[in-house]
Amino acid sequence: MNETDQNSPPTPPSGFGALSRRTGLKPVIAAVNGICFGGGTEMIVNADLVVAAKSATFALPEVKIGVVAIAGAPARLIRTVGKQRAMEMALTGRTVGPEEAREWGLVNKVVDDGKVVEAAIEMAKLIAAASPDAVVVTRQGILYGWEGVGAEEGTRLWTEQWYPKLLAGENMREGVKSFVEKRKPVWRPMKL
Repeated sequence: MNETDQNSPPTPPSGFGALSRRTGLKPVIAAVNGICFGGGTEMIVNADLVVAAKSATFALPEVKIGVVAIAGAPARLIRTVGKQRAMEMALTGRTVGPEEAREWGLVNKVVDDGKVVEAAIEMAKLIAAASPDAVVVTRQGILYGWEGVGAEEGTRLWTEQWYPKLLAGENMREGVKSFVEKRKPVWRPMKL
């Protein structure tokens, strides 16, 4: 990207903080300890899961200083919180507390201050205990719907592009076998 090009957004292709337009395979869990304004909110809108401390605050205050949230939050925020709430956040720049953000669907879990990283790690452990192939493929299916294709088109794309990869891997067979044998699965490294 040319820094002198006025038409180019001032962020890399992956977005602000490498999260706001991230396309990676692995889930991202955001742990918010305090102020999450502007670019911070743009990043968590693209995170897969968000854990917030009771002292956390969220806002898109750009309009208050005559700028806009350019890293993708407006278009994605509406899918998470709905039109009126997205408009309220983006047009007023109002600060949203963690409980309200949870009610809106912007945050998964609110925990005591000082416990946010621990709670995020617990979520990560739950995900890590699952088949890595199934986690990646499931996440991709959800992202098709979130990025704006219809349910039928998203399902078609997902089943054509990702499900065959799951079927070809060792982990699906291991998961079914461990279920039948009533034992804990032993996952293999992901090869998608």
